Amino acid sequence: MRQKNNIKEKLIQNAIEQISSRSYTSVGVQELCNLSGVTKGGFYHHFKSKEGLTLAAIDSIWGSYKKTILGPVFNSDIPTLEKFNLLIETVYIHYVSQKEAQGHMCGCRLGNLAIELSTQNERIREKLEEIFQNWVDYFEQALNEAVTTGELPINTDTKKSAQSILAFLQGLVLIGKTNDDPDFMKNLSRAVLNLILDSKQQKITIKEN
Repeated sequence: MRQKNNIKEKLIQNAIEQISSRSYTSVGVQELCNLSGVTKGGFYHHFKSKEGLTLAAIDSIWGSYKKTILGPVFNSDIPTLEKFNLLIETVYIHYVSQKEAQGHMCGCRLGNLAIELSTQNERIREKLEEIFQNWVDYFEQALNEAVTTGELPINTDTKKSAQSILAFLQGLVLIGKTNDDPDFMKNLSRAVLNLILDSKQQKITIKEN
């Protein structure tokens, strides 16, 4: 049983690495089998198709993001709005480490798949839509807490603000990837919380780095 699980995990990890550094369409089943040391028969024992493997890879990526980024940030005991400063710092460190390990900035693995496949594969699009909504939920819950504690005005639209923050971060990572420069993200990151405005358009004070 452990050997079977190891083979399945190898396939998932190799799919993540290859698809992230290249693209979904450029990676074939045979190549993934060769990298994982498994026959095609072994592949299809675990996954019905490359699509099925990719769905499992997406779940694995999301689990990693929750474990290394979202969980530590939003389960911390610091004031609610400071969690977004910590989020930006944590994301920045993540992409610096990514570039050091791989020689270039690959960007958000989930965002890359959304760009490539959202009009090509409905099952993958739906899976990514679900995960992005879960991402927004993390932000919205934190913003609701900030309203409760008085850190944000009571009329703050926390749902739209959460969606805006995610869109901003995804765009920031995309341009950082294009420039192959995670420092691009750090230089603009202080603009994130200014997306959260009250009805008088009063900006929130953001801690300087």
